Amino acid sequence: MAGSGYRERLMRDDDVLPRGIFQPMDLHLTQEQAFSLIRDVVTEVEWPDLEGATAQTISGSLSEPSPSLLSFLPSLTYLAAGGEGPAAVPITASWLLYRLAAKVLDDVVDDDAAEDAPWGKWPKGRAMNVGIGLMFLAQSCLSRMQASAVTQREIQETISQTLAFMTRGQAQPPTQPNLEDYMRYIYLKSGVFLGTFAWAGACIHTRSRRVTRALFDFGSALGTLIQINDDLTDLVGPKALTDWSSGIYTLPVIYALGHVEHPKHPQLSKSLEAYRAGESTLLRDILEIFDDMGVPTQCVQLAQLYLREAEHALHIFSGAQVEPLQQVLSEYSA
Repeated sequence: MAGSGYRERLMRDDDVLPRGIFQPMDLHLTQEQAFSLIRDVVTEVEWPDLEGATAQTISGSLSEPSPSLLSFLPSLTYLAAGGEGPAAVPITASWLLYRLAAKVLDDVVDDDAAEDAPWGKWPKGRAMNVGIGLMFLAQSCLSRMQASAVTQREIQETISQTLAFMTRGQAQPPTQPNLEDYMRYIYLKSGVFLGTFAWAGACIHTRSRRVTRALFDFGSALGTLIQINDDLTDLVGPKALTDWSSGIYTLPVIYALGHVEHPKHPQLSKSLEAYRAGESTLLRDILEIFDDMGVPTQCVQLAQLYLREAEHALHIFSGAQVEPLQQVLSEYSA
């Protein structure tokens, strides 16, 4: 876990589960309200680049499982905690903008924007400024929360600290085949980010330590699961092993290099170094060795561990309350 102040804000005072009659959330209405808020804050800035970037979020064209409920994460945890109504809309709008900002900045650094992403056609400095602008707009959405002063302060402070941890993780990718370093990296980069916004959605409705901590644990396990799945996806397609080409040790490479007793380990080490140096024709040989070593299976097993952790975190809730969260998990369980 992160710093002690961070932990204290996650562990609230009241340990009583919220009570009340469960009311299903109108997710279509929630989406429209969140998008309306995003349009409002973007329009106030009068910057066409921001409008072009946020159109990607509003149109739903950013790549993720479709249809996906992940975009509603804070609203879904607010629902699981017993909330109803539009109180979680500002946090959901903020979540969407922070995710988009991270996507823009990550694409700029990796030079890896999708063809339909407008920032991929801009100079890097212009795209970087848009990413930063999106983060400030996300903060503006947070300021519109309808909650007590104490809750608002806790949520804003915790999210700000989370972003610092996230950027720290992004700036320190694993450059050695060390599984512990890798797990720390993906927790800071993704796990703590999803965990904090899952926690924040619940905090809008309840001060139950049991509830808010369970939903933080759900989100952090989900974020870690998503990052592991991303590493598996990096083994297929025309841009396979792109992180490795950039000098970053991803999970499949770490697992493969750990099989020091495997007869093809020396060949793999040489092939990986040659591939990083530009010998792209070696990719098929590398992936075949991964298969011989059982690397994809190892990655799937680790992903399943975090899937079970996320499922376990939801065991204190009724089925109807967390059905949308379980649907989010199903999108990443294949």
